[in-house]
Amino acid sequence: MRNPVKNLDLSAFTWHAFSREAMFDKRWYLRSERLVVYTATMLMGMAAQGAATYCMFKYKFLRQHIGNFSGHAAHVHEIDIMAGTILSMIFPCLVVLFLNVEYTLLLFWPGRLWPSWYNNWFRKWYMLSATLGMLATIVSSTVIVATRSASIMGVDAITAKQLTDLYFRPPLEYCLAGADVDYNAIEYSQIALSRDGVMTRITPTLSAQEDNSSSVAEGADIPSIEEEKAPVTITMN
Repeated sequence: MRNPVKNLDLSAFTWHAFSREAMFDKRWYLRSERLVVYTATMLMGMAAQGAATYCMFKYKFLRQHIGNFSGHAAHVHEIDIMAGTILSMIFPCLVVLFLNVEYTLLLFWPGRLWPSWYNNWFRKWYMLSATLGMLATIVSSTVIVATRSASIMGVDAITAKQLTDLYFRPPLEYCLAGADVDYNAIEYSQIALSRDGVMTRITPTLSAQEDNSSSVAEGADIPSIEEEKAPVTITMN
C-alpha cells in the first residue's frame, strides 16, 4: 500500500489556487462543477449538524428544567429525538470530512493519480456507507418527528400538565417544534446534494483514472484535456 501523500508538490499551495480563474479552469474534467457541489454539500452538512445540535440541547434543557423544578420526581422521556439528533450530527459530519479531503485534493492537485486502494475503498465504500447511514438517519428522524412525542413520567397527569404549561418550549410533540422540522428538511437537501456530488461526480473521475492507470504511474499527474488533445509534432532529422 503506497502512501497517497508521498512526493506531493507542495508548491501547489498558493493563494492563486483559490482564484476564480484557477478554480474554474476547464482543463480538468468536471472540476469546477464538483467544487461547487462539494461546497454546497459541506455547507448543508454543517447546517444540518447545527440544527440537530440545537434540537438536542433544547430537549436536554427541558429535561433538566422539569427535573429540577419537580425535585427530580418528574422525568422527561425524549430518548428517541435525542438518538435521532445525535445520528444526524454523526453522519453529516462523516460526509463533510470526506468532502473536505476531496475538495483539497481537487483544488491543489486536480490531475494527480491516487492509489487504487484510495479510489476503490475510501472513495467508494466509505462514502457509500456514510451516505446510506445518513439516508437511514433521515428516514428514522422523519418517522420520529412525524409520529412520536416526548412524555413526562414519575408524576400524575395533572402535575405533568402543570409542568408542560410552565415549560412549553420546546413542545412535547416533535412535529410542533419548528426546529425539529427544519433539521429534517436540511438533511433532505444534503442527501440530495451528497448523492449528486459524491456518487455521480466522483465516478467519472474514477473511470478517467482507471483509463490512465495503465500508462500513468501512481502519484503522477494525469494529462489534462488540453494536453491530451494537443497536436503531436514530429521532427524529421
